[in-house]
Amino acid sequence: MRKVVSFVVLLGCFHACSTLYYSQDTPPKAEKIPEGYTPKSTSDSKVRYKLVEQGEKLIGSKYKYGGTTPKGFDCSGFTAYVYDKVNIDISRSSLSQAKFGQKIKTRDTKAGDLIFFTGTGRNKISHVAMVVSNDKKGIVVIHSTSSKGVRKDNITHSSYWKPKILFARQIVD
Repeated sequence: MRKVVSFVVLLGCFHACSTLYYSQDTPPKAEKIPEGYTPKSTSDSKVRYKLVEQGEKLIGSKYKYGGTTPKGFDCSGFTAYVYDKVNIDISRSSLSQAKFGQKIKTRDTKAGDLIFFTGTGRNKISHVAMVVSNDKKGIVVIHSTSSKGVRKDNITHSSYWKPKILFARQIVD
């Protein structure tokens, strides 16, 4: 029985970001982005800079299943929190976040864009990360990982992350 319970808990951790929705109180200042939203021109470089700045402040935060605060984040809790800090309210689950904005090629990502990953190899979303930079050195993301919490990774040169990339979404134009 103990092995079954351990297996179920472990299985739940692998799918934490893709299958559950956790509500979060949204401050009244946040702008709710409707499903199917297409980005419009804004002062995008300022917003993108602020997204990265907010994300980098959280490096070192611990991973917490279902976490939505600096005390502990899961992957989609982290991206929702960072976007909320720049007054953009995106959904709390990675599956829902994957429907916001405009789908773009991974090679065309910019700071603040979201990249979605599979863990199963069957095109099922199981993780989300936010792009910090994309240049000739590769695509660097910031994300909350179950093993090391909030951190930066160059996914272009990662034998773990690169094969798991599904697609990217542009929320801010």
